[in-house]
Amino acid sequence: MTGHPLKKWSVILVTLAAVLGIMMPVGPAAAIDLDGITVTPIAGYKGEYDDNVFRAGRGNRKDDYINTIYAGVTVSAKPEKKHDVMAGYKIDVLRYSNNNNLDTERHNAFLKFGLNFNRAQFRFSEDFRHTDEFPTTEDTRRIRRNTNELGAGFDFDMAQIWGIGFDYLWEYNNYLEAALDNLDRNRHTLAPAVYYKLTGKTKAFLEYNYAHEVFDTSKIRDNTLHRVLIGLRGDLTERFKLTGKVGWQGLGYTSNTFNDHDSLVASIQADYQPADRLGMSLLLKRYTDVSTFGTNGHYDAMTANFSVNYNFTPKITVMPRVFIGWNAYPEEVANASSNNALEQRDDLDLGAGIGLRWDPVKWAKLELGYDHVNRSSNFDAVEYVDNRVSFTIGFQM
Repeated sequence: MTGHPLKKWSVILVTLAAVLGIMMPVGPAAAIDLDGITVTPIAGYKGEYDDNVFRAGRGNRKDDYINTIYAGVTVSAKPEKKHDVMAGYKIDVLRYSNNNNLDTERHNAFLKFGLNFNRAQFRFSEDFRHTDEFPTTEDTRRIRRNTNELGAGFDFDMAQIWGIGFDYLWEYNNYLEAALDNLDRNRHTLAPAVYYKLTGKTKAFLEYNYAHEVFDTSKIRDNTLHRVLIGLRGDLTERFKLTGKVGWQGLGYTSNTFNDHDSLVASIQADYQPADRLGMSLLLKRYTDVSTFGTNGHYDAMTANFSVNYNFTPKITVMPRVFIGWNAYPEEVANASSNNALEQRDDLDLGAGIGLRWDPVKWAKLELGYDHVNRSSNFDAVEYVDNRVSFTIGFQM
């Protein structure tokens, strides 16, 4: 960073003290209730120091301080006290202290609803993002792009303990950099399922997926996916919620440029609250993603995030977290780290962090955070270490 560090931190601390001084005398507030429609505005500021903005290797690291101002609104309703409707929008305005070419605005908008009847449940979701966050675990460049996910589905109880379901998902990716037009694509997924009710709140299911991925320009990447999955979802106990599925995936390309590929896929989201003041969450995903590395059309990846929320007091929460990621590439590529010998790339990401949040009043929060990530690989060029320190002042009615 340019400039004297003490001067920059003094400005930050003065700003923080002024904001807290405004916050403290004010009493608690609540979301706006408009005859059953709840409107929840949010706004805030996040300051983050990143010592490796571009996730570069040794000797090429660049640090920066990023200012982010955000604002948004969420609107929700519960018609007839059994249906759910929610929509929202959020904008993040990012300004970098040194790398001004990275200045950007991120937009997120969503709409989702669920209709619940005696024997049928219907769902719909729409999620749009204009962002420059890292696209995948492979690509650690900040690339502007638009993504959109539109999904719809239903469950229908055929009998007291079993039923059928169906989901459709349309995924759209549009990269706003000409050099990456070959990654612009649409994917359509059809997912019929049969489920069995273990309890009133828990279902076991068997699911089949058919997905067709079509690229705008790089037609050699067009492919079809077949997945067979078994899973479980629901409240296993009052304190333990689980949504998980695991199975086999067959990936086949319409051209002969890339090799077809079979793999294990899985996704698990588990939430456990062993005590009123303690919560734990696990998010695990095993999947196949698009690759631009050498002659690889895809790579297998696994990510696991484990986090804990512990309330020291009703207003102070500590949030430790750990992260593990793994990328494996099926095709051999010349490795400069091994005298250009042909090798399959294999990455391992290890990360850890901690957050501390203070909620002085119901409508405001102050959060401090630290995160560390270390990537090791048999390809030295993709290794990196990154440390980020941040603080956030947020307001929510």
